Amino acid sequence: MRKATFLLIALLLATTAADLTAQNVAMVVGAGSGSVRVTGGATIPEILNLRQTAQPTATWQGDTFTEYTLKYQVAGNVRWDLVANTVPAGVTVLDTQGDWIREGATTATGTPTNGTEITIRVRIADGATPTWAQDLRFDARRAF
Repeated sequence: MRKATFLLIALLLATTAADLTAQNVAMVVGAGSGSVRVTGGATIPEILNLRQTAQPTATWQGDTFTEYTLKYQVAGNVRWDLVANTVPAGVTVLDTQGDWIREGATTATGTPTNGTEITIRVRIADGATPTWAQDLRFDARRAF
């Protein structure tokens, strides 16, 4: 019985990937009985997926700019922020505070989800580069 108990303990310690120390393992062996307590943990990586779901749509024409809406879908297993990380010259993005700014604009925030549709508003100044839609980049980042 004693050999079987030690064999069981050795097997449990060999198969776990957790860092086990004397503080994490408690063992009691008596005549004819035994128990093992193993405390372990797992680290789950953060996953964030961002994809554009529709082409830019012109929604309003101003005196010196045209306003467009862009649609994206965000899915992730953590809280997230959608941030404009590359904004071409002549383009401004509406952030969550209601300000039209360039790079670094946080355009949306969310909680873990399988897919949330986000609408982003951008203003394109007259004379901006014609490839602004391809050059404009957003990034889903973990929110702290």
